[in-house]
Amino acid sequence: MIDFAAVLEAFEDAGVDCILIGGLAATADGASRLTQDADFVYSRAADNIERLVAALKPYAPYLRGAPPGLPFDWSAATVERGLNFTLTTAIGDLDLLGEIVGGGDFEALLPHTQALQIFGHSCRCLNLPALIRAKRTAGSPLGRRAAAHRMARRSQAELHQLLGPVLAAAKRESGVADRFVDKNVYCIHLATLWANLVVDPAAAGINEADLEAAHDVVNLAAAPILGEEAAITAAFRFLNSKDGEQAMERAKLTRRHRQLLAYFCSMILDPDGHRRWLEEVRKTRSQQRG
Repeated sequence: MIDFAAVLEAFEDAGVDCILIGGLAATADGASRLTQDADFVYSRAADNIERLVAALKPYAPYLRGAPPGLPFDWSAATVERGLNFTLTTAIGDLDLLGEIVGGGDFEALLPHTQALQIFGHSCRCLNLPALIRAKRTAGSPLGRRAAAHRMARRSQAELHQLLGPVLAAAKRESGVADRFVDKNVYCIHLATLWANLVVDPAAAGINEADLEAAHDVVNLAAAPILGEEAAITAAFRFLNSKDGEQAMERAKLTRRHRQLLAYFCSMILDPDGHRRWLEEVRKTRSQQRG
């Protein structure tokens, strides 16, 4: 559960320009249904991004749904290269949005807000008519198509900006010295990154239509380190080996993390076998239900 008071206090103390939307904003404006949505549209101004990063830094922001240990640098550079972030923090889960379908960015929404006192803290909330319009647009087939179209238009340059900080962190976390990289550790980071992009592309600010281009971006960045153009495949091939098993043991990956990587090993290295395996799983589940 989100600690709304702590979030609002952190943002107010840091002077973060943001707008509360979602369930709590509706409740503040008189709606009777209370939800636990902590959604904020934040100003993309450079100085405000600095304040936003500083406000949340003490609460260890991390990508929600990502396995523990995935390289993630909560910094102004990361926020500038991204747009929307679904985060888990020490004070709960919250979503930070650069813009919303049916409403636009911070500047576009600002005229449709009101300043309120919530839990003793001053906060700008999206008013109910604007919130209803945004929800209807986002929930309509037209709104969903518009959102998908906007996200699918990302170029390789844009994807490089989005994924660059995570790729750089993977290299940094795999460093043995200033100029050397432990390739075994790097394979773990690279494979984990790719698995999470496929499982939840929205967490990285992309969608499924961007994955093919993202695959090229990741391969280009990792090829000089692993010495192979198909770096993603090379990483999973290593993890599927005895040396890879030992590397994961030394890294003390959780069981869930290893299962995720094993699943992707089978999918990438043996797609036909993976399909047969899925069919067996479905058959077994069907028999158990019967």
